[in-house]
Amino acid sequence: MATGLTLSACAPADSGSSSGQTTLNVGMASEISALIPWQQQGYNFSQNAGFTIFDTLIKFDDDGVAVPVLAESWEVSDDQTQTTLTIRDGVTFHDGNPLTAADVAYSIDIRANPELIAKYGSWALFGDAMYGSVEATDDSTVVVTTTSAFRFIDALRRVMIVPEGSADNPDFGQAPIGSGPYSFVSFDPGVKLEVASYADYWDGAPAIETLTFNTIPDIGAQASALRSGDIDALYDIQSASYSQVADVPGLTELQTGTYFSWWMTQTKTGITGSPEGRAALRYLFDSEQMNAAAYGGEGTATWNPFDETPIGIGQDVDATYDPAKAKELLDAAGLGGQTLSILALQGYEDSERMGQLLEQAAQEAGLATDFKVLSVADYLATTYTDPTWDGIVYGAGTLPFPFYDAFDYMILGYPDMAALIAQMRGASDDELASLVVEAQQLMLDDTLVLPAFVAPIRTLIPEGLTGVEATAFGDVRWGDAAFE
Repeated sequence: MATGLTLSACAPADSGSSSGQTTLNVGMASEISALIPWQQQGYNFSQNAGFTIFDTLIKFDDDGVAVPVLAESWEVSDDQTQTTLTIRDGVTFHDGNPLTAADVAYSIDIRANPELIAKYGSWALFGDAMYGSVEATDDSTVVVTTTSAFRFIDALRRVMIVPEGSADNPDFGQAPIGSGPYSFVSFDPGVKLEVASYADYWDGAPAIETLTFNTIPDIGAQASALRSGDIDALYDIQSASYSQVADVPGLTELQTGTYFSWWMTQTKTGITGSPEGRAALRYLFDSEQMNAAAYGGEGTATWNPFDETPIGIGQDVDATYDPAKAKELLDAAGLGGQTLSILALQGYEDSERMGQLLEQAAQEAGLATDFKVLSVADYLATTYTDPTWDGIVYGAGTLPFPFYDAFDYMILGYPDMAALIAQMRGASDDELASLVVEAQQLMLDDTLVLPAFVAPIRTLIPEGLTGVEATAFGDVRWGDAAFE
């Protein structure tokens, strides 16, 4: 499996004794815009820096199997409607208060209870109709009940635990309290987050005493900061830019699996709401040129990123780059001359470069274009909460993560896919495999999928830095980082 590896940073065998360094400055291209974990503003927080301040209940190993963090163990009912979690004893929050099952139940409930989701603007773990209850039955036990079968353990990977009542604290986002390996120090939104080793962390205080995440969007500035020592590590480097930092001395490459990017369609209105329109848009992608511009030629173009996993169906699409063909199909469908909206994501150089090429091709096909590069917050607000928006949007992720998540990210507003996703979320492992195959076929048959690209995910860390945990699912945890 291309993405089924977990690689941790390892110093060379002859690296010598401890460097004595107790600070670590990490650079990253995309910003952290907020620190409210139940709202999860972007992967830089929810898959990276958030794990420093907050603990989750479980994490995934390199095979996608859930392993304990704050949940020491769990039991799932035969019908997958009830999950009982046993919470680790002896854990404290950064303010010194003990972490109990009540805090865990609260942290889950603000992501599950429809009333609380609406009140606090939370990211929902499942649909409103599925919510049953979340109860702390004693100080160490939480019982979660859903109205139908649901793979609830899968959903806990990014549920970060906060003290009960945190969502009613108006200052929580400016000075968050968690139980993670690091406590909050300071935050300049979009610029820098600083955290400090938590002496009473249940799994031992981190050796790195001060950890800072710095937003540096420009690759040239990233390279300069690495060479000057202003930053020590660089998180999630775009393939097209990697050559500019690969030769910086004293660093080693940490691979975190395989990166997938794709262009997805909103399927309700406009050009992208029409099967004929979606089929025509397939001819606007010059995969070779996009690969060169976005990934320095290192990417692999595909119509179906699942084909890079054992569960792929291996079916290609008969469409090559041909704006004239796209124009012919659009005109025949009565869609010629309409406006195509294209959304790229700020901090993702590949999306911006491919978006520019896509805009040019659309104009050659006789379409007007509205090309925008949005921040993470604006991107999410537009694509997931604005029912009037239609167009093509850039998406990215890693596979395998829970397979139903991938389809949720790849398809916007398509009822048949939503129904399949609902089935996947309550399926057994054997049932899930067949549903994933069915969903891939639906994507291809109903012209829902546009070209995707597969490329390596890379982070550069100092030689001699150990304990950085990186999974093929895109999660990076710095809590055990230490210099030899």
